[in-house]
Amino acid sequence: MNVKNIRWISKDASEAIVTVVDNKNFSLNCFSQPCEYYINDKIDCLYTFNVDNIKKSNIKQFVIEKNNDDLGYYLVGKIMNLKQKIIKVNDFKLELDNEIPSDIKEKEFIEFTCSRIDLY
Repeated sequence: MNVKNIRWISKDASEAIVTVVDNKNFSLNCFSQPCEYYINDKIDCLYTFNVDNIKKSNIKQFVIEKNNDDLGYYLVGKIMNLKQKIIKVNDFKLELDNEIPSDIKEKEFIEFTCSRIDLY
């Protein structure tokens, strides 16, 4: 994952919308504050904010769909580390900010919504 674009909300507050792309050229718009990134910087992990409706998915492929606003998403991903709440969506690595239901196991696909994705 790496930074493709930075759109400043406020340079004084160091707030920006950062577009992160994976190796397959999929992209996610992320909120970053303080934003200390530059174009082409490598990103290790992204962080979800306000995750809701986590459930097992019958869809066994990665899905990225924007919600109606600029930063919200519906995602389908694969659990890579249940204890650390790490999922993979395409080549994106995301850490969930909410508990994963106990009936879901590692390597299973889940779907959920989030209000935004953060880049620290």
